[in-house]
Amino acid sequence: VLLGLFIYLPPLSLYSDEEGLGYVQMKNFYLNRSLSIPYPGESLGLVPDHIAGDQGYLIQKEGRIYCILQPLFPYLSGLFYPIFGDRVTHFLPLLAFFLSLVVFGMIVKLLASEERVYWMLLFGFLFGVPILFYAFTFWEFVPAIFLILLGLYFMVLYFHGHPSRAFLFIGAFS
Repeated sequence: VLLGLFIYLPPLSLYSDEEGLGYVQMKNFYLNRSLSIPYPGESLGLVPDHIAGDQGYLIQKEGRIYCILQPLFPYLSGLFYPIFGDRVTHFLPLLAFFLSLVVFGMIVKLLASEERVYWMLLFGFLFGVPILFYAFTFWEFVPAIFLILLGLYFMVLYFHGHPSRAFLFIGAFS
């Protein structure tokens, strides 16, 4: 189903200015390998002050433009840009959504005593929280949720009868 959605969703279906700036950051990492974003008005003699002000997502520093959004998620997405092109805006969020669902299922399987409770919690996670909606956005929320769930999974393993220091370490740093 997620593969079908990945193919069906139009590339660059961005819903907010934050997603658009994330896309600009990602594309800039891919093309220029830099945090500073080239200013197209520079060739016309315009200064970056025209788009990078005191408030907003863009700042000017030493004549260069920088985005104030965290760069890790756009950078990681940029690694897949040569493979998926502009569809990369859907790749990492949908992949993280799928992996989050799998890891949450593994956590619930360890903790739920009845199969009925397992399915109720799994459907509650799927439809009761906005992770499904965030899976269609180019934000770092779903990959962050995946890392949180991964850490929780290793902590549950540690406290649920597998006291390995590796589980505790991975759980604490995920």
